Amino acid sequence: MQQAMPEQDIILTNENEVSVNLIQSLLEKNHCSCVQLYERFSKYLQQDKKNYCGKFICFTNSEKTKLYGIVFASNAGLILHCFSTDLTKPVVLKIINLLSDFLTNRNIYCVSGEITGTNLLALAIKTCGKFSAPVVQRKYTLMEFNHNLST
Repeated sequence: MQQAMPEQDIILTNENEVSVNLIQSLLEKNHCSCVQLYERFSKYLQQDKKNYCGKFICFTNSEKTKLYGIVFASNAGLILHCFSTDLTKPVVLKIINLLSDFLTNRNIYCVSGEITGTNLLALAIKTCGKFSAPVVQRKYTLMEFNHNLST
């Protein structure tokens, strides 16, 4: 069992305060479940960041050496996310509190990403009083190419 991190160890920060390599590493490791987020972040790195159509936030330790997750919130209300798969309960609870504060004044029309992260965001949305439950949930099956098939 993983050792719980102290609650104050998790902080919410802007993407420009975290190593791009750390962000890209998390996105690459989870690229199958965060394709949209990966694409948006790649385009973001190549564009004028001041006029970008949304905001990226990161959840890190206070030293900014470990990335627990990244969330993109578009100005229109699209939320994309990618979280580490090894989050402990205290880390999840802290992220929910930080997300709840972040989402309080945002319009939300869609949350897209892997189901455990989407559930985490749903709890944060409920905590900030926006909705009691998602209106529609769509589950997708990921198709993967099997390189070992013989022809």
